[in-house]
Amino acid sequence: MSSPVVLAAVVAYFGVVSLVLGLVILPSWRERGAELAGRLLGPLRRFRPAAPKPSVPSRWQVELAAALDADTLPLRHGVLALLTAAVVGAGPSAAMLLHEHLSASADTLPRARAFDAHLAALLAGERLVAPAPLPPALFRTESMLRERPFTADANRDWDLLHPLFRQRLLAVFATARERHGYELVLLEGYRSAQRQAQLAALGPATTRAAADQSRHQAGLAADVAFRRDGRLLVSERDPWTRQAYLHYGQIAKSFGLEWGGDWKSIRDLGHVEMQAPPANPPLPVPAAAMAAAR
Repeated sequence: MSSPVVLAAVVAYFGVVSLVLGLVILPSWRERGAELAGRLLGPLRRFRPAAPKPSVPSRWQVELAAALDADTLPLRHGVLALLTAAVVGAGPSAAMLLHEHLSASADTLPRARAFDAHLAALLAGERLVAPAPLPPALFRTESMLRERPFTADANRDWDLLHPLFRQRLLAVFATARERHGYELVLLEGYRSAQRQAQLAALGPATTRAAADQSRHQAGLAADVAFRRDGRLLVSERDPWTRQAYLHYGQIAKSFGLEWGGDWKSIRDLGHVEMQAPPANPPLPVPAAAMAAAR
């Protein structure tokens, strides 16, 4: 709905309100309206039923008529004024709310189109390209060793991820960049059974999944971080990073991924995964790549 349509609706509304109020308040308008109605409905008079016999007013009707005598005229005028103000003010209020809604929709339209473009590309089978590997030193900074001490030696080979999961994750990365300006980084993707067992031995604070129980081993899970001002951000205690993870989780779920931020026990805001497609089991990891991952 465009602005001219909204303007025309407001003008039509005020016209109808003015006509109704004129018929209610002005006796001359009522007389002319009755005369016009009589002319238009004149041919139909012969079909009207016989006039009913006059009835004697009941007690409550007499009391109501007495209550509405000249002494209550100011009260009736006050109620009429309030109703008139409510009816007249409803139109502009509705127009303003509609205008604000249309403005908000116009602001979100480019973002929605960008998201739909990535989703359509994904469904059409477009193959998104994984980003170039980052320097290993970026994962060995003091803050990273403090927040994620076991990420320095993690595997970040995109080719070891399940093809469908890889494409969805890349679409999430691209959408987060266009929608919020985030630069996402893959911290860890595929895990060998040996690494999964080592992480499980560190306790539930690290992982609750033992060997052969994690979707990381099937290439169906990933942990991510944000790159900002030349460094990686992973701390969920930082307000900016936490908000970024919340945005990331919303986008990931829109692409059919499960977000670790929705877990009931120990939440992991940087973790996403997906179930293996029933008709498309996970592709086997090449032996050479698996050996390199170990």
